[in-house]
Amino acid sequence: MASLRGGPVSTLPVPGRSVPFDVDLGPDVDGNVVAVYSRCRVEPSRGGGFREVQTRLPAYGLGQGCDLFRYRLGEHAERRLRHLSDPGASEYLPSVWRDTVAFARREERGRGRPTPGRVLVRTLDGTGRTMRARGGKLHYDELSGDNLGPVAIELFGRRLAYVWDTIGQECRSPGVDFKYDPVTSELWLEDIGRLGTAKPQGVSRGCSTDPTVRLQSPSFAAGRLHYVARVRETQAGSGSELRSRLIRGGATTRMVAPPCLASMVVDARTLYASRRVPCPGLEDRRPPRYQVTRTAH
Repeated sequence: MASLRGGPVSTLPVPGRSVPFDVDLGPDVDGNVVAVYSRCRVEPSRGGGFREVQTRLPAYGLGQGCDLFRYRLGEHAERRLRHLSDPGASEYLPSVWRDTVAFARREERGRGRPTPGRVLVRTLDGTGRTMRARGGKLHYDELSGDNLGPVAIELFGRRLAYVWDTIGQECRSPGVDFKYDPVTSELWLEDIGRLGTAKPQGVSRGCSTDPTVRLQSPSFAAGRLHYVARVRETQAGSGSELRSRLIRGGATTRMVAPPCLASMVVDARTLYASRRVPCPGLEDRRPPRYQVTRTAH
């Protein structure tokens, strides 16, 4: 894990991992920058599920024995968030904001067989009750065992955005011959102060048989919700769009994203993007490398 803070890139005193970290940065209660991420007894696969075959990022929901960790920039060691750990489940995809963390939890049944994940919210110190986000359909596909449920989570103040994948017939387009059941990709928005009492807001939707294939990388900046939409350009391939809309609703703006985009985050003035390099076709199975770029936004 490395950081860039106004100078050269520096390596952080955090043990490495055999797959890319599912890391998120945010402020703690004192305004310090903290990183939260998972570590797994059995690392998630790069095996080529619907979503990760495009980005070659791990299917984090398929890891086993995963727990959450926190590292405060400037300290000498990470800390395991033991009070958020369930011995019969895996926790992954955390996102932190001051004293609150949102994360995914998936129960492990028998031999670590994956079950649908859930998006949960709780305080970092483990006090209070655990709250559950309500968007997305709980479903497990016995044949594929794919990375269903939450695949991206972002917490910003009281706002919680997450992307949810489901396999099924719901989004199959008429007249489209698709070898497997299509995957629905949904972006949901909730207020963590109203979890369980207010209806989740569906922001956008994609389907593996539609022009918008899937969604990823939600982030908040300047009163707007930003995200990436994988779109089908031609029969030969697909590309990505950066989409943005006001948190309170309104028209969605769109712009072309860099090719082979793996992830993206936006702050008030800058867009940070992680891309696969080189940028081969989907049939290329070499171990991927990633390049981080930043541009004015």
